[in-house]
Amino acid sequence: MHLRAPSVAAGVSAFLWALLFALCVWAFLLGVGVSNAMAVLVGVLTLGGTFLLIRTSGRQGRLRKR
Repeated sequence: MHLRAPSVAAGVSAFLWALLFALCVWAFLLGVGVSNAMAVLVGVLTLGGTFLLIRTSGRQGRLRKR
């Protein structure tokens, strides 16, 4: 029996990557002393922008052959 990883939709994958990146940006901003409100605002904007960027220009089944 060959076990494979489950398939994940492109939108879910894009959201998870964007969420991870936004959390890193938020934690960095809090670490350097930015106010909590500004860090949350920039984190949310990062989440939205990254999601759109990955979703629209991500590889959607287009693999390059070497």
